[in-house]
Amino acid sequence: MAQEDLKNALIYKEKSWQVAKNLLGDDVIRTLSQRLRYAEVLQKNHHFGAADKHLKTVQDRLQEQGVDYPDLQQMIERLNKA
Repeated sequence: MAQEDLKNALIYKEKSWQVAKNLLGDDVIRTLSQRLRYAEVLQKNHHFGAADKHLKTVQDRLQEQGVDYPDLQQMIERLNKA
């Protein structure tokens, strides 16, 4: 049952990220935050390559924008440790 919950969470988080991306664009904080949450669920589902790709994209976008968002940075650090 727990595995099924993880699969459902993966679908939900991917849709949440895609909606944010389509409505707001790929570079806004809300979309980047959703993308990190999606990466977190990917990790929990053992899709480490895909999770790393999303994590790196968020890191690159934040660096390109030259902004510092402590909440996102904390999440990035936590995901990098996993």
